[in-house]
Amino acid sequence: MCLIGMEIFWNGKTEKRTEMDRSKVTQRLVRKRDVAEILSCSVRTVDRLVAKGELSPVKILGSKRYKVNEIEMLIQKGGI
Repeated sequence: MCLIGMEIFWNGKTEKRTEMDRSKVTQRLVRKRDVAEILSCSVRTVDRLVAKGELSPVKILGSKRYKVNEIEMLIQKGGI
């Protein structure tokens, strides 16, 4: 968990973060239109991939994001 200047509860203890701990950021998230651009397809095709279970969105305060490593795995297996 990477929060700056906030008290967080993580792994059974409370910590105060004062600087960004980038070493704990393991996954990059992108928007649906970015997924479409990466895959060279339409946004509707991204919706279809989600409906088929090929991609799983991550909800962040009501907005959906997609894991780059999941997109890369989809490309490697030739899922589209």
